[in-house]
Amino acid sequence: MKIRWFYCSVITMTLLLTSCANTTANPPVSPVKAIKLEGFLATENIHFDEFWVKPNIDLSSYTKIMVRSSGMQYQEVKQARKSKSKVYQHYDLNKEERNKLANLATREFKQEIIKVKNFVIVDTPGKNTLQLNLGLLNVSTFVPPDKVSNENIIRKTVGTAVVTLEFYDSESNELLMHGFDQIIVKKIGHESISTLGAKRWTKIRKMPAVWARGLAAKIDSTQNVTSK
Repeated sequence: MKIRWFYCSVITMTLLLTSCANTTANPPVSPVKAIKLEGFLATENIHFDEFWVKPNIDLSSYTKIMVRSSGMQYQEVKQARKSKSKVYQHYDLNKEERNKLANLATREFKQEIIKVKNFVIVDTPGKNTLQLNLGLLNVSTFVPPDKVSNENIIRKTVGTAVVTLEFYDSESNELLMHGFDQIIVKKIGHESISTLGAKRWTKIRKMPAVWARGLAAKIDSTQNVTSK
């Protein structure tokens, strides 16, 4: 899994766009279950699908955290494959949609970060300060472009993404913890996610709010983590 990392302060955080090529017609399955971090211990954390901690560390002294963006990685779909159900077929996001999603994600993550209770949010590295690199992987949608919406297919899933959080010592840049959480964005209430009717953007624009939901709890859950 290769990602280009970018850095900026939490006050001006912008999720920069990167992409990778991948095509699938299968139901969404969490890709993080296959992740293995060499030298790290897999640890249970109810806020993550996978959570890895460096052995022999004590994080009880960390009271502050600075947040950096590690970018957004999109799942490219060069040619959509046919699926019997057509429910889980991935569709590409165009440049305009990606830019809009990045802006919405930036706003939603900012609003969630300020809810953190167990750490003081800072903008500079220093003693007792964690650096969190926050990113999104495999961002994709199952909602087809408006121009190909000629069949009234009802979908239960709007799209998926993997939220990734890397925690470093802000002074030594040593990686201490790494968490992954796949977010599956489904229809809200009794809303019909149909390929007909409203424009696609009205559906996929709801994804960033779901990606960001619970981010503060994820961050707070790392306080006082210890490993042997």
